[in-house]
Amino acid sequence: MLSQSTFCINSIAHYLGSTPYDDRLSPRDHLLSALLTMGEGYHNFHHQFPTDYRNAYLWYQWDPTKWFIMACSFLNLAKGLKIFSSNEIEKAMLSMELKRLKKSQEMLQWPLKADKLAVWNLDKCKHVLRIMIAFDVHVFLLVVLQFEKNQVHAPWY
Repeated sequence: MLSQSTFCINSIAHYLGSTPYDDRLSPRDHLLSALLTMGEGYHNFHHQFPTDYRNAYLWYQWDPTKWFIMACSFLNLAKGLKIFSSNEIEKAMLSMELKRLKKSQEMLQWPLKADKLAVWNLDKCKHVLRIMIAFDVHVFLLVVLQFEKNQVHAPWY
């Protein structure tokens, strides 16, 4: 079973899971494929940081190979282990998060940009103000005439 799952890593790990470090290629990270392949299921990490001896960056991610190599290093059986800095890994994760946020942002409807808004000059403002005043005077006169005609008092009296 283990050899079969090891041979299928390049199919499962390019289909199942997420792309937390890079989505330009098809490799993905997934716990199930990691369990089936003794840690090789964190394939996105492996492809993004190929010289890192680990397949899984986080200490709790299932990667027995990482733990075995680390134990060999403590016993001086493995030397010169290469790892990418946390800063580089965090930058890759942040880049992917920003890409996902950008995609979500594009799906939302945002207000118009300032250069697309209507621009009123002073003459346009004066014109609209005249219309509003004329309308208010007209409505006021209609209300007054209606009150006088029906001898109705305004409710605030």
